[in-house]
Amino acid sequence: MEKKKHNLHSKPVVFLNTGGFYDGFKLQMERMDKEGFLPKALAEYMGFADTPEEAMRYIENYGV
Repeated sequence: MEKKKHNLHSKPVVFLNTGGFYDGFKLQMERMDKEGFLPKALAEYMGFADTPEEAMRYIENYGV
């Protein structure tokens, strides 16, 4: 995320949230976004997917 924040790369970042493993992290990031702690919208930094298929769609459609 730091590299994206400083425009050092523009590649998609997606967390495969199998079995809700990243639920806590996602909740924290959403809170940071909502409360203005991120300079850009959360969606500009990363995405979350529940299945490998969703992750692949995110990657394939990133920036389209």
